[in-house]
Amino acid sequence: MENYFTAIKLLVTTISAYVSAKLGILAPLILLLLIEMIADYVSALLAAKVEKLNNPNNPKLGWSSKKGALGIFKKLGYGLAVVVGMSIDYLIVVLTKELGITINVDTFFGLLTTIWLILNELLSITENLYRADVRLPNFLQSIVLILKKNVETKINLENTEKRGE
Repeated sequence: MENYFTAIKLLVTTISAYVSAKLGILAPLILLLLIEMIADYVSALLAAKVEKLNNPNNPKLGWSSKKGALGIFKKLGYGLAVVVGMSIDYLIVVLTKELGITINVDTFFGLLTTIWLILNELLSITENLYRADVRLPNFLQSIVLILKKNVETKINLENTEKRGE
């Protein structure tokens, strides 16, 4: 039995090392995004339960399997958005190499997409906690909003520069 667990640990470690080597800086960010998506889902469950307890006669409040399923589908969409960003990065690296152009960046769109989604999840968690009557310092939500706006501004500026506007 102990050999079985050792083999599983070895397999998980090997796969983790391989994925980390291939994804580089994206690996810890994708892991963080997964953690944030789970935390957001749990905080939404908490908020729905508290809202229902505080307003038992309101049929619009509380948890529903439909809302839960939509939340899961949205999280899957986030994963697809990261895959799209990473795919664009890959295409840029391959195409520039084929054209003889040297670029010093392996990841850009995948990185920005992942960071934007992490910030979006953090914002959603703070909103869910507020709905669950968990009082947080105002600066938490403010700093998340500022960071998200800065990422969006950076993306918009770089898009404008690329179009030559």
